Amino acid sequence: MFSPRGYATNLSDVHVDLPESYNFLEAYPHCDFGPLTQECGCCYAYGALKAMSHRFCRATEKQLLLSAQYIVACDIADNGCVGGCERSVFYFMEQHGLTDYKCHPFQNRQEYGIKFCSQCSTSEKFKLYKSVYGSTTRYVGVEAIKKAVYLYGPVSASIATDSGFVNYHGGIYESSYKGYIEAGNHAVELIGWGKENGVEYWILLNQHGKNWGINGTMHIKMGSNEGLIESFIYGATPLIE
Repeated sequence: MFSPRGYATNLSDVHVDLPESYNFLEAYPHCDFGPLTQECGCCYAYGALKAMSHRFCRATEKQLLLSAQYIVACDIADNGCVGGCERSVFYFMEQHGLTDYKCHPFQNRQEYGIKFCSQCSTSEKFKLYKSVYGSTTRYVGVEAIKKAVYLYGPVSASIATDSGFVNYHGGIYESSYKGYIEAGNHAVELIGWGKENGVEYWILLNQHGKNWGINGTMHIKMGSNEGLIESFIYGATPLIE
């Protein structure tokens, strides 16, 4: 099944020769806006908006950074600076759209009201960027995740963090959570994969700045659902007008 603009929602029917390693930011360097630093408890917003910003850039060949501030202030289905859900952000983008960072730079606080959500806080022209209605997709399984990233662009992911995650500096990370855990507590962007000494890994882009991990990224073991990293993977189709 294909959604509008040709993005498949059932990737099991899509056949593509996937490379052994792939990094979206190496394939599309003009889309790299650098590691971001999360300003408050809104990792869910950054995880979703970075993935969609990169998908817009891939589709248009123009760099775009969507606004976390707009999500924090205007997406009432989530909880602003005290947490939320990436899936809700994708649905909000389908129904309402997001502004870009130039329109609403991050201010580390929540502002509400029709005026804020209908005009820029700067002198920029107000414009909303939407995803195709009904295109939000949860990708299940290693092959589907790889195909989504390779064919359409990065995806959002959530992970249950531990001290090893917080203090990560390199290598292939394996979570200390080996039993059942209900959900992740931190959102990141999954931008590719690789292989080292026979072990496959995902490449995650965090929002803790470039001094965290490997220039802001993490290599996490693939295929064993470390910290639920493969359980809640979402993406959507950018609406190009």
